[in-house]
Amino acid sequence: MSGTFRRLMVDQRWRCLNCGSCCRDTEVPITGEEARKIESQDWQAEPELAGRKLIVHRGGLLLRRSHALARRPDGACVFLTRDNLCRIHAAHGERAKPLACRLYPWFFVPVAGEIRLGVRFHCPAVARNEGNQEFEGQLRALCREVAPRGAAEPPAPLLKRGERLPWPDALQLLRAFEQIGLDESLPITRRLLKLASFCDLLEEAKTAKLRGERFAELVELLSGYAGKEKVGTRELSSFAKLHCRQLVSIYARKEGVSAEQRRVVGRVRSLMAGVRFARGVGEIPRLQPILPEADFEDIEEPFEPLGRDASEPLARYYAIKLGSCQYFGRAYYNWPILDGARALLLTFPVTLWVARWFAVGGGRRGLSREDVIHALMVVDHNYGYHPLLGAGREVRRVRVLATKGEIGHLAAWYAGGSL
Repeated sequence: MSGTFRRLMVDQRWRCLNCGSCCRDTEVPITGEEARKIESQDWQAEPELAGRKLIVHRGGLLLRRSHALARRPDGACVFLTRDNLCRIHAAHGERAKPLACRLYPWFFVPVAGEIRLGVRFHCPAVARNEGNQEFEGQLRALCREVAPRGAAEPPAPLLKRGERLPWPDALQLLRAFEQIGLDESLPITRRLLKLASFCDLLEEAKTAKLRGERFAELVELLSGYAGKEKVGTRELSSFAKLHCRQLVSIYARKEGVSAEQRRVVGRVRSLMAGVRFARGVGEIPRLQPILPEADFEDIEEPFEPLGRDASEPLARYYAIKLGSCQYFGRAYYNWPILDGARALLLTFPVTLWVARWFAVGGGRRGLSREDVIHALMVVDHNYGYHPLLGAGREVRRVRVLATKGEIGHLAAWYAGGSL
């Protein structure tokens, strides 16, 4: 791999706010070498770390060995101070921190001889676009650690089930997806509806024997035609609402990290919350403390159309996701391009559902920019990382919703008809 570094195609700013959100409720994987280095630093001399487990070791014998930073009972990293600072950084400098910590909130995706840059909106500064853009030099250095020259090229991706797409043809398609995501002449809802239509047309097309110029011609033809059909804002079917709520119940979780959530009682609560999301009546289970009190019925009432100010974080989010190629292949549970693109599209109604949750908690029937930002922070925490989202049933969910034409209707309905 040449390691060519591809910059973001949108204006994305960032600076560390020392909020500590990245050091809570997230397991940090580390290498064996990083584990040995940390364990040799005499942390037991620190009063607050004396007697504590610092590294979690798993596997061995027949299972692959893995390591992670240990957690306190509340789910926070054992090295996080009361001032939301990193003890490793303070004592030994930034370079001493594990690579996973130094990378956050950035990630790198190898794509056909180049490295695509992405960023996680779980970080508050990213979601709000706060800070500066003076980080390219640091990112290039990190990129060389993640994908050194000579590293193996990623395999060509699947377009759909059983149909692998050579990288030159895949790049033609990915450019078309990205151009739709960056098209500022269209509101963000319309861009995503066009992308959903494009995926449907590609699914129906007999593409197996089309390669090279013929495939490029098909991509140009279908991308030009996509989005021409009318998508109304009719009342959603109970089937579509059910699947959207079930997705919300996964994306809005923070589980499996704190001691309470690892106990049987925590797992039972999670199961019961899933049952209540399936029913969709009464009070919504608060899956994490930042989510307000609200009823399911309040979310489904008509809302004001999505405004321009509230749309900005969404437009930036989807442009970055499409440009970084985080939605298929190794970057997304080894899913084919079309399945991954549709799963990404489904995060739009899910994010707006969560944004409505925040709005209702604040007594509003319209979405503010802050509602959307908080919702993106919640949803992007799990996007591409939660094991349930990569399960076989989620592939089936995406395909069923696409077959029934519900993905576009979900997007249009929860955007309040802002087409």
